[in-house]
Amino acid sequence: MIKLLLGTAALSVMSLISVGANAADPIKLSFSGFMEQWVGYSDNEGDNGAANYSEVGTFSDVELFMKGSTRLDNGLTVGVNFEIERSGGADGVSDESYVSVTSDALGTLKVGSTMGVSYGLSNHHWDVGALMDDGVHQLFAVNALGDEIDTTHNTSDGHKVIYLSPNLGGVQAGFSYGLINETNVGSVDTLDTNNDLQYNAGIVYSADYDGLSVNVDVNYELIEDGGLTGGGVASTTAGSETDGTDQVKNEESWRAGFTVAQQGLTVSASYLETDNKGTVTGKDSTAWEAGVTYKTGPYGFSVGYFNRATEDSGLSTALEDTTDMYLVSASYNLGPGVTLAGSIVTIETDDASDSSPNQTDEGSNWALITGLKVHF
Repeated sequence: MIKLLLGTAALSVMSLISVGANAADPIKLSFSGFMEQWVGYSDNEGDNGAANYSEVGTFSDVELFMKGSTRLDNGLTVGVNFEIERSGGADGVSDESYVSVTSDALGTLKVGSTMGVSYGLSNHHWDVGALMDDGVHQLFAVNALGDEIDTTHNTSDGHKVIYLSPNLGGVQAGFSYGLINETNVGSVDTLDTNNDLQYNAGIVYSADYDGLSVNVDVNYELIEDGGLTGGGVASTTAGSETDGTDQVKNEESWRAGFTVAQQGLTVSASYLETDNKGTVTGKDSTAWEAGVTYKTGPYGFSVGYFNRATEDSGLSTALEDTTDMYLVSASYNLGPGVTLAGSIVTIETDDASDSSPNQTDEGSNWALITGLKVHF
């Protein structure tokens, strides 16, 4: 039913485009982007299995954005978006690429490779330095468990259909359907068992009360494991659920977040709860973050904290592995589009079932990072 509605909506929009479109100006692309160059000192030895990590590292992050739009005679606006990423040695990787059709009365339809709708509708702590959610800091301070430091829903780009409603009195809702990852470039191939499908739905409320800005969101996500839902293979683990079979099950999660801002001061928090994480039956996870950001003139300061607790299996005897991160950052605007930033980060991990002397997935690691951000 959902797919039928999406197909009908797409056909309706395309039929509207074909009416009276000849007089519109052709799309002209604008070019923008950013480059970030980072260097940092890290202490990652601790309890990480006596691993010998480099103490000084560097990282670069570059993205190029090409965007354009045209307004048709029938009132619709058609836009294109294409992004190229150059990060950590991956040259010329296509990031987002989609076409959008917007109606002032009906909202926006996007089709192409992009993130699910929940990402754009989510509120979370926005750090002024190395970023909180899966940011640059993890390339310096080792996250020994490897669990995501993130309270947004799955942020991978894949081919999707997205609908965003008009903003009505500060309320906007959205829905998306499509692939998590772009394993089949340019199509949603439901017959490929490697393609996990992602459904997102969310709503956000934004308002301004005499200079006090308030944003609140609630979002839901369902990940349908491609071709394997409800199945399973014989388990070699004693005590596994469902009569010796590890069932593969859809992953479900919901999140809520808010930001409150006034006169340069922003307070934010968000919470994420996931059932059947990694499409493993009974494996659950919770994560939350909170932070404060203050900006005055060219200066910016932020403090943030993140916590995740994830069961190490779907068994009734599962223990909770935990990840905690503390992030303190500062920034200084050197001029238009040029910012100097720095962060101090500590990542602490605890594998509840590992008590060996040299634990490879536990430790308290920290890093001091500085970088130059250039936007153009």
